[in-house]
Amino acid sequence: MINRRLFVFLVLGLALFSCSGDQESNESAASLSDGEINNSVLKAQIQNGLAAYPAWLAQWRPSIAVSPEGFELMRTDSIQDLTMPERNPILEDDPLYPYQFAHPEGNGRIDLYSSKVEARKNSKEAFFNPDSKVVWYREDGMKETLLFMGPSGMLEEGRWISSGEFLVLGSLQEENGYRPMVWLINLDEDRLYQYAYNQLSTDYDPTNYLAEKLRGLDLK
Repeated sequence: MINRRLFVFLVLGLALFSCSGDQESNESAASLSDGEINNSVLKAQIQNGLAAYPAWLAQWRPSIAVSPEGFELMRTDSIQDLTMPERNPILEDDPLYPYQFAHPEGNGRIDLYSSKVEARKNSKEAFFNPDSKVVWYREDGMKETLLFMGPSGMLEEGRWISSGEFLVLGSLQEENGYRPMVWLINLDEDRLYQYAYNQLSTDYDPTNYLAEKLRGLDLK
């Protein structure tokens, strides 16, 4: 009787262990699948964003031919809470107002250029400050800094791809050249996805795109 009970106990134990192993395998597979799906969605969003700015793509030629397929996820970060009371200083009569990005559901505007560009005295050409920022002036009167780049980074173009996601195009200076970059800011999850291109340009001018985009802009 004891041997029979021991046998039954061992059989049940092996069955439970097998079920537990299968469950862990299924959970791991599901997690991997979710990650792959998420990356696929992000890549599709990048493709749509790049398609809206052919001039940004063209500026990299002939050094490199930039395409959506060449961007790979470099890192994912949490967005730091850099929020403070401040209303949008760029009013409707400001020359930079049309260059801000209005929220698709009316929740303020994103500013990419006001801290980057300033007028030079006795010159019609814009002067570019070394640092770059993505700043969201929300409708509730709060200012939120979503992305900050030092002198090695250039933030050149942006686009709302949904009410909770903002796409930024730019470049990053490295030792051997300039790399095309895409930053996807997810406001709902407070996550920042950084995508780097798989090639470098050795003759890229990091101020050329903004100089051309803002040509003729009267900042005085």
